[in-house]
This record gives sequence, C-alpha cells and structure tokens, in this order.
Amino acid sequence: MGSPPMHLKHATQFLWVLAMSVFSLASGFALTSSSRLEHGWHCFELRMTESNADPDVTSEGRDNLVFSPPRIPRGTEDQVLQASQSIQRAFNDGITRQQVKIELPLIGATELDDWPGGIKQQYQACEPMVISLLKKLAKLDEDDLNENEQKTTTQPQILSQVIDADDAVGVLQAQSSDPKKDKLAVIFPNTESIKVLKQLSESAGNRLKLLVNPQWKRVADFGFFGQQDAKKFLEPYERSYHIQSLLVYGRSVRLLRRYPDPWQLFSFDEKTGDSTLIHVFQEGKDVPEYKVIEDILDRKYGRMSVAERIQQSTDFIKDTL
Repeated sequence: MGSPPMHLKHATQFLWVLAMSVFSLASGFALTSSSRLEHGWHCFELRMTESNADPDVTSEGRDNLVFSPPRIPRGTEDQVLQASQSIQRAFNDGITRQQVKIELPLIGATELDDWPGGIKQQYQACEPMVISLLKKLAKLDEDDLNENEQKTTTQPQILSQVIDADDAVGVLQAQSSDPKKDKLAVIFPNTESIKVLKQLSESAGNRLKLLVNPQWKRVADFGFFGQQDAKKFLEPYERSYHIQSLLVYGRSVRLLRRYPDPWQLFSFDEKTGDSTLIHVFQEGKDVPEYKVIEDILDRKYGRMSVAERIQQSTDFIKDTL
C-alpha cells in the first residue's frame, strides 16, 4: 500500500499534537505543532470545523477597505463584512491585538426570553459568524498581496475548541497556507479565562488575535487583586469593531465603532431596520458611558416624562415581539 497523501499525513499528525496540547494548557505549558514550530505557534485545538463552503467569501472581486458612509449594518453578512474591514484596517496599522463586539442573530427565541439556552445558545449563534469573519479576513489578506507575491485560492482551515463548556468560552484558529498569517479568535472570554488568554496571546506572537464579545464590562470585574494584571493585559487590545443595541428611555439606539473612526450613536427603527446618525463622539478607546448617551438623547429629543417612557418601552416591546 502506498503512502497516504501529504495533507492527510499532516492532518493526522496535527490532530495528535492538538489532543496533547489540551492537556498542556491545563498544566500551564504548551506544545507546538511541527508545521508551525519555527513560528512559535502553540497548539490548543482538538476539533476541526468544516470550512469548505462559505457564502461570504468568493473567489471573484476585491473587498474595498474604503468605508461607506456611517450606517448600521443590515443583517449578519453585512455585519461580518463591516467588522472584517475594520479589523483589517487596524491590523494594517500594526494593531495585532483587538477586541470585537458583534450583534448575534436570535436563534430559538421565545416570547419570554431571547436566549432560553443562555450563553451556550449564544455561542451557537456566535461561532458561525466568527468562522465567516476569519475567512473574510483571510480573503482580505489575499487581496492585499502585490502582483509579485503568490496568491492562493485555498480557504483557511478553521480549528475550533471549547475551552470552558460551562461558560461557553471557545477558541478558533484560522490556519493559512502561510503560518505567519494564521489568525486567532477567542469567543466569550471571561475573567476566569485570563490565564489561558495570556498563553494564547503570547504563543500567537505578531499574528492577529481577536477577543470576541468579552463577558467583562470593566476592569473592576476581575476583582480587587486581579485588576492591575488584567488592565496591563488588555491595554494593547484595541476595540476595532463594536456594535451594541441599547434601549434608552424607550428609544432604540445603536452604538457603533469602526476603526479608525470615532464612536458613533444612531437612532434605530426596529420595524424597518433604518438607522440615522445622531452623534459622533470625540476620539477615545473606551465605550461611551450609558449616562453620557442619556444626556445626548435628552439634548436632542428633550427629556421624557415617566408616562412617555413607559409608553415608549411598551411600543418597543410590541415592535420586537
């Protein structure tokens, strides 16, 4: 019997090393894949996710990194495109560590609860979006190559591992034909996973690293003794893309940040999906505080009475059911 194809031999070898690496992370040290040893990439993966088909990535055309006028994306695919452009722009500016917040499509929602399955159900909605995002970023990598560099039509292999089943913390790695262009994304990182985040961040080196929808709200969430350590770790992580739905005094608004643009606030019509830019914040990395947004809306629309707030909130609930 002849030798197995090289790609099959590589996959078999890689899966064995990945299985060993799960133990290594738990033990405080990491093994390396032979194919990426010289690039310092530590293995952390066990399960390969299908990546042969992706409706968001095509072999024709070139994604344009020139942004359209400020707007809220319409639908999941539009959001992935908008996020990928922001992330790629930041990466091109040398920002390899980034925080990303995306809006998730509702799956399995009931009249009483949008997410009856909690964080695990949210993970099922988030993972496909992150896979699509990583593939879109790989496509943008190819588009950025000059005419003298070799391009490949091979889509990246997406490797996925849930590292905390209870809190649905997952790690995705996009493996490129060039190991130096591999990408790493951690879904729903929380305060308990900071040790693993440090290990992954160090092993990834200068490759792109994304923290997607972090579960902490502020550095204080890491506790009194963990705040300084967490602040030091998170300092390099730029918020390259952030979209957030807010209900302020019954008004539906969206907060958006697309690198390198400043934070922007939009009014949002839940019935039509139309959005209107109402405020551009001054430069700043931090998410604008809720009280600041309240004051902006008060100045623009006037302060609502208690009765008006109740009516507005009731109308919002009716529109979103």
